[in-house]
Amino acid sequence: MDWRDFPGAPEPGEALLNSAGVQEGEVRAVKLGAKPALFRAVVLRIDGVARAYVNLCPHFRVPLALEGREFTTSPGYLWCAFHSAQYRQHDGYCVDGPVRGARLIPIPVTEEKGTIRIAEGRRDYVSETGEPSL
Repeated sequence: MDWRDFPGAPEPGEALLNSAGVQEGEVRAVKLGAKPALFRAVVLRIDGVARAYVNLCPHFRVPLALEGREFTTSPGYLWCAFHSAQYRQHDGYCVDGPVRGARLIPIPVTEEKGTIRIAEGRRDYVSETGEPSL
């Protein structure tokens, strides 16, 4: 599944977050649009690079954090608050939990003029790790 397959998926170029809104090691939830086409993303910064994923655990297809709560993290990992699945932050790969081996769905982003935006990306988008998205 590709991030653009979700209802309300933003167009390339759309702003996700002000660059200052996510510091090194932080994770932020972003909501775009409105129900029923509400698009949820997770934006984080690792080694100075902004990354984004669809905010959806592949296990039961629920957001990774409870509404209004902080994301659960440990160094290098993002956890699902519902099932304790642990995802590597740099590539979204699940290393532990009920969906071990699954991946979070990456969203290609670019950072320009103080804003993190959806990047032009193809359906065969490949992450920095060289692995294709789901």
